Parts: sequence; C-alpha cells; structure tokens
Amino acid sequence: MNLGLVPMGLAFGILATHTGLPWWTTPLFSTVMYTGTLEFLLVPTHPAAARRWGPCLLAGSAETVALHLWRRNALLSVFAGTAVCIALSSTVFRP
Repeated sequence: MNLGLVPMGLAFGILATHTGLPWWTTPLFSTVMYTGTLEFLLVPTHPAAARRWGPCLLAGSAETVALHLWRRNALLSVFAGTAVCIALSSTVFRP
C-alpha cells in the first residue's frame, strides 16, 4: 500500500462529510474511482454540496477566466480563482 494515499483519503473523507454528503459516499467514491483528484472534483457536484459550493465554484471560475484573459498568467489566475472560491465558501456561503 502506498502511504501517500492515506493522507489523501483522510482529506477526502473530511471534505465529503463536511459538505454534507452521506457517510457511504466516501467509501463508494474511493472504491469506484482510484484517481484522487476526480474524487475531490465530484464533491461539489453532489446535490447535497451544490447549494454551498456551486456559487463559489462559478465565481471562482469566472474570476480565473477573466484574470487569465487580462494578464495571460496561468499561475496568477489559478491562485486568485482558488482564493476567491475559498473566501466565498468560508464567509458568504458558510453553512
């Protein structure tokens, strides 16, 4: 067993239960999909989490695209879009 998968699995379990997903979705996602990144991307699309993460992802994505079209710097636009998404999810759309 790869020891690098343990922290990623724990982080996914915490994220999934924090967003309101049922407990059985975490082992189901981990069993069906081996890729860790896809698991993290599927959490916001679940209906239980979409009310909180949907507007945050939309605003973060729009900000990422706008900043990238303006500055043409991928690193800056991704970091700024992530910051907008995190800031909105922890303040405006807080559960």
